[in-house]
Amino acid sequence: MTGHNDRPNEVKQKGIVDSDSSESSEDMQANFPCDDANVAVVNIWVTWVNFMSRQWREVKTFPDRDIVRFFSPHDFKTKFPPTRIIIDGTECPVMKPKSPIAQQSTFSTYKNRNTIKLLVGATPGGLVNYVSPAYGGSTSDRQICERSNLSSICDKGDSIMADKGFNVQDLFAPYDVSINIPTFFSKKEQNDWQNSFERPCYFKQKGSY
Repeated sequence: MTGHNDRPNEVKQKGIVDSDSSESSEDMQANFPCDDANVAVVNIWVTWVNFMSRQWREVKTFPDRDIVRFFSPHDFKTKFPPTRIIIDGTECPVMKPKSPIAQQSTFSTYKNRNTIKLLVGATPGGLVNYVSPAYGGSTSDRQICERSNLSSICDKGDSIMADKGFNVQDLFAPYDVSINIPTFFSKKEQNDWQNSFERPCYFKQKGSY
């Protein structure tokens, strides 16, 4: 995973540490002022975040193809055997930045607020094996895929499962990696499933029969 400071949509917010650089406690205090009583807490927090960031880089979080298939559910083994990773975008709300440029780059039209956006991937067996750098909420899924290294860490013949919003087949085709966008439900089944969550539920209080 790589990050570049010249990308306007890539942002660093409180609680998020760029994997390619570390932030000193002085920088943290300048960005997020606090009184003297909290300086020690900030120093400890920054130290541990930087330490964990360096330690986790040494851990191989993208398992080999054989391991992924071994722990895949039966349906995946029979219906989607080449699936190496399942990806989706996720957004986390952030405080509205003071800078107008940062406001624009972090504003998500989907969430109608300022957010950061990441690409998260998991194996069919449920292991989270990929997390992209954080970008501003205005960044599209395609732009994040373009900046990711998924095409290089996947092997030839692998399949990436995604939802219909990921129109990125052309990005992975040169690497012999396919994008699988399955249709799990018909339109009627989708509506029935959504309505089941929208219907009000009523529960009797204990003792009232």
